[in-house]
Amino acid sequence: MEWIEMKEKTGSLAALSRLPSMRTRASGPLIALIALAALCSCALAQENTAEDWFNRGQELMDNESYEEALRAYDSAIELDPEDARFWMGKGDTQMRMGDYDEYLVTYEKALDLINESLEANPLDAEGWFVKGELLDRLYRYDGALESYNRSLEIDPTDKEVWFEKGNALDTAAVFQTQDPERIRAYEDAIIAYDEALKLDPDYGNAWMGKGYSLSNLAASNDDLVKFNESLKAFDKAIKLIPDNDTVNLAFAWEGRAVALSNIGDALEDAGREDEANASREEALESYDSAIELDPSFTGLEAQLNKAGDLAELGRYNESLDALDKLIETLPADFALFAASVLEVKGNVLEMMGDYEGAIIAFDRALEIDPSNMYAMQEKGSALQSLGRISEAEAAFAEAEELGYEE
Repeated sequence: MEWIEMKEKTGSLAALSRLPSMRTRASGPLIALIALAALCSCALAQENTAEDWFNRGQELMDNESYEEALRAYDSAIELDPEDARFWMGKGDTQMRMGDYDEYLVTYEKALDLINESLEANPLDAEGWFVKGELLDRLYRYDGALESYNRSLEIDPTDKEVWFEKGNALDTAAVFQTQDPERIRAYEDAIIAYDEALKLDPDYGNAWMGKGYSLSNLAASNDDLVKFNESLKAFDKAIKLIPDNDTVNLAFAWEGRAVALSNIGDALEDAGREDEANASREEALESYDSAIELDPSFTGLEAQLNKAGDLAELGRYNESLDALDKLIETLPADFALFAASVLEVKGNVLEMMGDYEGAIIAFDRALEIDPSNMYAMQEKGSALQSLGRISEAEAAFAEAEELGYEE
């Protein structure tokens, strides 16, 4: 059974989904006043500067008011179309709304603008930071790291750049095919987060990032000591991240849940079944916190991972009900995520011995995402269990062609 592979993969999707925090030039209370004034007075709204509209867009994004945020960013762009941050904010909103084709185009536009700016001023630390954020969003992690390093060469005292460098290293590790390189990337990410924490020990997001990297590092060799260090980091993050920052709080709670779930796996491998189940039960509570805080984004992934832990606890019908409910409520643009949900459903049915049902689920997943090597591999396992050996061998061969490795 490859449910553990699935759980690790969805954890990686969470990392990919995390948007880097984009800086504004106004602090919290001022942003709130700007947004309130703009909402309450049309006449005043017309007098807003591009920066005001940008700050309002950020505030609306934080409140998950995506349509309004998009209009705010468009207003900022109309007043100042040369500021890459405004285009990046628009791209972030499009991503949250599921407009995947659109957000990539918007990010590329922002990247063109910041490249022009850096040609004119190559010692602009903030410009290199923005370029790093954009390359991060475009999944070009080597370029993002180079940009963050250029920014830090100019100004090594910027905690946010250290934080985003850690994020880029942690996410890039997912794509490393060799364990030594992956482990080194996680270790380097932890170093970057520690640099941010030296500058600000109460930086909640840096504690969260460190928690994820420690958890990922621990998962590479079932290191219970590292897992417990990651839990301490997540607990610290949950205490320090402001209550109104529901997106990052949700992400911290989900990280805590994934760590507890992986601890359960490690304990089970060590024959400590009761402790393993207790850890998974605690994980369910943390997933619920993530779901409550951010039901439309991080909460979707938390629901998927929660369903997996319910299955590990033998609560199969609850797991299937949760997966079916998740599929029904997913936005139409979340097709690839729907394929992952169907893959997990197939895994759960396989655990129950319903191999025919599992094959149907895997086939549905592959209809949506033909490149899903995990669904193809598990389809082979289900076929093998039914004695359909030639079909199983064909599925295993296709999974290997897609990149699956034991």
